[in-house]
Amino acid sequence: MQDRDVLNLIKYIDENGFLYDGNSIDTRITALLSSLTRNPNNERHWRMLLRILKPKMIAQDLINDPFTPYPFARDFSGEIRLGFVGLHEPYLKNEFDTAGVNKPTIAVANSSSFCRHYLDIGATGSGKSIAFFGLQDEFLRIGRNYISIGFKRDGRHRIRQVSNLLVFIISQNANFGWNITISPKGVAQKDWDLTWCRVFCETQNLSLGMESMLLEFVEKLRKKNDVITIEMLYKEIKEAGFKAFRNVNWQASLVNRLEALCRFNKMLNTSKPFPLEKLVENYPIEFELDDAGEFKSTFATLISVHLYKYRIANNLRGNELWIEIFCDEALFIGSKEIQRSCFLGEPMLFSLIRLAREFGIAFILATSESTSLSDTIKSNCYMQVFMGSNRFGEVLDFGRNANATKEQLEFIPKLLQGQGIMKMGNLNLFPITFPYVEIRKDVSESEIDEQNTRLLQGTEFEYVIKPELDVVIMKVPESNELKPDEKAFLWDVYNRPYLNKQERMESISL
Repeated sequence: MQDRDVLNLIKYIDENGFLYDGNSIDTRITALLSSLTRNPNNERHWRMLLRILKPKMIAQDLINDPFTPYPFARDFSGEIRLGFVGLHEPYLKNEFDTAGVNKPTIAVANSSSFCRHYLDIGATGSGKSIAFFGLQDEFLRIGRNYISIGFKRDGRHRIRQVSNLLVFIISQNANFGWNITISPKGVAQKDWDLTWCRVFCETQNLSLGMESMLLEFVEKLRKKNDVITIEMLYKEIKEAGFKAFRNVNWQASLVNRLEALCRFNKMLNTSKPFPLEKLVENYPIEFELDDAGEFKSTFATLISVHLYKYRIANNLRGNELWIEIFCDEALFIGSKEIQRSCFLGEPMLFSLIRLAREFGIAFILATSESTSLSDTIKSNCYMQVFMGSNRFGEVLDFGRNANATKEQLEFIPKLLQGQGIMKMGNLNLFPITFPYVEIRKDVSESEIDEQNTRLLQGTEFEYVIKPELDVVIMKVPESNELKPDEKAFLWDVYNRPYLNKQERMESISL
């Protein structure tokens, strides 16, 4: 520290009136300032002074706060701790577990409340991911696993804190097998074929006619094979002959999308089902989709629909929380663009948002652009948090959904990282500060593979991370079209019928 730092601090204290404790001078501050004037490098006295000034600084920030008075502890009930009521520094994680007279009020909620869904809105860097990790820790604390659909590789580092976390990478070099055409346990295969085909077409902006054509070829392959793969489907459609212009266009579009999807054959070409519904009962799971290209929306949606179809087919109803699905970029599964492109009025996942709570599935979503998020999702989220944005349109959109006043909207841009404004059920809007959770992006693929192997080796799920030796590939029928050499030979026979075989072969170099 330098003398200039001490002078700036004295000026700051004087301008804000921090030197006075009521009508008298706070002698602690004057003594510490006197010490620092003589020795600016006294770190111990710097820490003591900041500890005294911090409550005064927070109180100064709360002047004219339109959200006070805050809800009291009796206004909250439940076992999931959300954060600290009021505006604090987002580094108070240990306060969750410590007792004391001056302990801040903690906002809590029942785990079943999350089945009515949770939405976190905030600009990049506002602290959404940190808030998500805090919630994940809370669910683990009460013995609940979770599924995280990530697009930034933030979640993989948590294998250092969560000893039984599985990390599945959805990419061209995937570390697990998942044949998306195989139905979940208890779901009729015909019903699942309609489901995954619809999700594929909705997220790839393909028309109803293309979906019908895709289903037709799926049914055709099902009659000949016990298990089909995307590559089999791609080859079957590519080899089909159509004469009508419309059918040719549909075929070309399907071949284009399926050919791109075949890049994921390391994951897709397996004859065994992916037991997601059983895995989530034993492990928390992180799905990484940042390298899934144009199929981010397809795979992210199928994960959610897989669990829902399993629950509804087996009639596993109830308002008790079964599994929570975290998605830190909700636009990949719930944007207005996906909704507009749906040829049946509403995408399958949007209907699921309304009904999933009856089957114990909770969606915990985050986005930096709430104006681009479907109103269906926003209107079906029981808990909403706004963590700040530099765009007034986002602030206004949150205000409309949360019934915020003009004064509250004007206050929201003052939020710091880790702070937010929360709407929960019938409670009035209140400020909330989320505890800090460290993010370190230093986990490699080899560490992930070691973790998955340690957890799954020797269990009934071991086959998920082991590539199959006998990959299900359909034999491609021989084409009736002549090869170039054969065409050249026949044309030569037609033009020069008088040559013998040896002379002909020598003259046309075959």
